[in-house]
Order: sequence, then structure tokens, then C-alpha cells
Amino acid sequence: MLKDLQKLESEGKPIRIVVVGAAGSMGQGICLQTRLTPGLRLVGAVDINEEGLAKAVELSGKGPAVYSPNLEEVINNVDFDVLVEATTTVEFAAKTCLAAFSKGAHVVLMNAEVDILLGPYLRQAADNAGVVITSDAGDQHGVVARMAKEIKLWGFDLVMLGNIKGFLRRHATYQEMIEPAKERRLNIVQCVSYTDGTKVNVEQALLANAFNGSPLRRGMIGPRCEDVREVFHLFNFGPETKWHPDGCYVDYILGAA
Repeated sequence: MLKDLQKLESEGKPIRIVVVGAAGSMGQGICLQTRLTPGLRLVGAVDINEEGLAKAVELSGKGPAVYSPNLEEVINNVDFDVLVEATTTVEFAAKTCLAAFSKGAHVVLMNAEVDILLGPYLRQAADNAGVVITSDAGDQHGVVARMAKEIKLWGFDLVMLGNIKGFLRRHATYQEMIEPAKERRLNIVQCVSYTDGTKVNVEQALLANAFNGSPLRRGMIGPRCEDVREVFHLFNFGPETKWHPDGCYVDYILGAA
């Protein structure tokens, strides 16, 4: 892949990228990565936070990019190959994806919310347009999915797709999360979802759908432990256990090093 990207860079034909949700921490990180990785070029960025949006474009550093709080202004005035959807919206994100498909562009989702609710619909729309839509391989569910496919390639059977969560407070409130969100430069609603378990449930539901799995119980078990290797004692992986007949289970552990 690196050689292919280097070739695109040397030929002056980089992959042209639009980032929607560019002012967020992930959006800005992607804009920065377009500067660091050969063969990538940020050509457009969208966010209602105009100060953060300007910073994101500055981070990209490889030349002019159209940036605006208005999605249509960027979509209609920029030629691009890939759109990265990095908001936490659902309806807006779905419309963004469809607009990208109409331009013949591929979509990378950094948006588990739209994926869990409208993923199959968007996949069909992408197929109809002859383009690709995929979740990123950098967030938890994308990383686990990539690992799981490799494990299946090796010939192993999957019994569980696990996640590790650092902390959990089921009844976290908006008010409680105002300061932590500021410290981490996060949207407050997002910060609540990370804290109360919403995010890990969405991600694990995506994995369950993708690998024909299910949780061991609603909301999963999520046992607390000190070290990841304790997982073998916290869940019964023995031959006497009746595992998922056609797929695998999803769960997580809490607080493990």
C-alpha cells in the first residue's frame, strides 16, 4: 500500500479527500494525516465550528482546500475521491454519504452511530453507485473486525469478539461531563456516551451484526479485572460451554491493563 501511495504522490495524482466533521479531534487528526501520508490530499473540509475547521485545514498543510460550514458548498465545488464522515450525526451523515455516492466517491465512516442504524441501507446505496463504504480500521470496532478476519484467515474459530473499556459510570449526566469534555476537547454528549456505556454497546452491536454474533446478555456482562489475561477465567471458554451455534459472542472487560 505504501508503494502505491508513494507512486500516486510522485505522479501528482494523490487521493483527494473531503472530511466532514473536520473540527473534532478525529477530524483534525485525519486532516493532519493527509499531510503526513504520501499520496493523500485534503481538498475539502466541512464543520459548523469554523475556528476548528480552519485549524483542520491548516494541519493538512499540503495546499489549498475548500472549507465551509455548508456541506453542499464543498460537495458541489470540489472534485474528490473519498469522503470521510467524522460527525456523530445520523440523518445528516446519511445524506452526506448519499451526496458522496452521487459524485462517484467512496466513503469511510468514523461514525458508528450512522453505521449501526443505517449501515445496510448505505451499503446497498454504495453498491448501486459502484463505490465502497466502509468503517475505519482505527476505532475499536474497526480494529477488532480487522483482527477477527485475520484470525479466521489463520483457520481459527471465533468464540468472542471483545473490547476493553477503561471506565464506566452508567448514570453519567450532561452536567457532570462538561468539565471532562473540555479537558479532552470532546463534544459533551459524546463524552457522556463514552462514560455511560453507550459507545461500547454501539460498537459491539456493529461487530455482532458483522460476524453473525450476539451479546451474552442484553448490555453485555463487562466484568471488571486488573489484567486482560484474566479474560480466560472471567468467561468460560471450555468445551462444555454451549457457544454461539453459527457465529460468536460479543462482550467487554472493564479496567484491564
